[in-house]
Amino acid sequence: MERIAENIAAMYEDKEGRANRKAIFAHYREIDDSNLFPICGAFNATERAINRLYRFERAGGYYLEGLELCLFLEGQIYEIVNSGI
Repeated sequence: MERIAENIAAMYEDKEGRANRKAIFAHYREIDDSNLFPICGAFNATERAINRLYRFERAGGYYLEGLELCLFLEGQIYEIVNSGI
């Protein structure tokens, strides 16, 4: 999981700030296949992970980019998929 996050972060390291986040979000949305395994008819792990990120950032005053952002999303997606919530 960590290697995937590192590779994705490296792909967009030339971008900074909002451009970096936008590119990483787009990448994760593009590779998301959670719709193939719906729970209660609807399931999108990537969108749920991004929403959790926004709540995390608002609560703590953080702004994640690059590898930190990728690792956060990977961890949240893993948790969402494996716990079914």
